Amino acid sequence: MPVGRFVAEFDISDIIVDEPERLWMRTRGGAGISKDYFDAYFVDRDKAFALSIGEVRCFEQPINPVDVMENFTPPQSYMYIGNKFERVNRAQNQLEMVV
Repeated sequence: MPVGRFVAEFDISDIIVDEPERLWMRTRGGAGISKDYFDAYFVDRDKAFALSIGEVRCFEQPINPVDVMENFTPPQSYMYIGNKFERVNRAQNQLEMVV
């Protein structure tokens, strides 16, 4: 269940590019979605992309995005935080000092 907070960060270990059917065969075990959802998402596409998640680092305390990102609007699926991560990292460091 979503908590509406940043709870972790992760490294992208690889970006996989392949034909949709081949990508499904490679990623279905860890994709976390159904074949029907996958097929609907990549319908009429020649290429499909997937991210391979590397190291995951869980935060000791969840971070409220509103506290570290100006004009934050909750994403509907995922969101790139780009250079805004510095504020998230700083907030995490401050939480660690307080705990």
